[in-house]
This record gives sequence, structure tokens and C-alpha cells, in this order.
Amino acid sequence: MKVIGYLDSEHLFEAYVDDFCHVTRSDGGHIRLRATRPGIANVENLNEKEINALGGAIQRLTKAMKAALTTNGVDIRRINIQYNNNWSDLYRTKPSFCIHFYGRAYDSAKQPFGQSLYFPSPREHEDFYKDNEPITDEDINLIRTLLSEML
Repeated sequence: MKVIGYLDSEHLFEAYVDDFCHVTRSDGGHIRLRATRPGIANVENLNEKEINALGGAIQRLTKAMKAALTTNGVDIRRINIQYNNNWSDLYRTKPSFCIHFYGRAYDSAKQPFGQSLYFPSPREHEDFYKDNEPITDEDINLIRTLLSEML
């Protein structure tokens, strides 16, 4: 896991990239947002201060991700934002609050642009994700720079 950085001035939320990514970089990439306060399982566990900061955090990360990947050669047309937690139910594990940011590249191969994203269970479809590549250190550094300019 690589932490990209904080998404708000009070450090309530941070962005990170995991080696296990749902969308490969060439199709648009995958970044996660999480609350920094431990023990948050779902959005309803956020306090008022966190709820108020969440919209700005989402907006900043969306802008930075789209700009950085486009600059670095991935033609990002939009960012899909999803609050999932489905697999914690499927695998009967403790959920944790996480919002996923999926870049949607116009010329994507595995996740066709304009169609719904497809995320089969990695337990039953382990080969589906095996060749997915996370965003690069170059992408991460540019996203960091862009985020710092926004705060």
C-alpha cells in the first residue's frame, strides 16, 4: 500500500493505492479514500465534521487523479466514485469505510468506457485481477503535488 496524502487540511481523510487494484492503470486506475480516524466501518459512522469535509475531499481527489493520469498518458474522461464494502459481506469480514475512485479511460480494454464497471469476487475469479497494474509512482507524485496546491 502507498499513501498518496491527506485530502483535507484537518487530515480527516487520506488517499492511498493498493497493489490489488480493481481497474488497471491503462483503463483508468484505482485509488481509495479512507477516514484517518480508526474504527469507522460505514459512512453512517462518520461524525459531523467528517461528513462536512468528505465532499471537498472527494472533489479534490477526483480533480487530481483525472489531471495527473491524463498528463501521464492515460486519457481519463471521467472518474467513477463508488462506496462498496460488498466483499466484506461476501467474505464475512469486518467492513471498513472506503470510497473507491475508478478512472475511466476512453480507450480502456478490460473495463469498456461507457459501460458499467465489472468487479467479480476475487475469490471465485482470481484471474480477473491478476494482470491489473496500479498507478505509478510518477502518477502518485503528481497527484500529491496537485493535492497540495488545492489545500
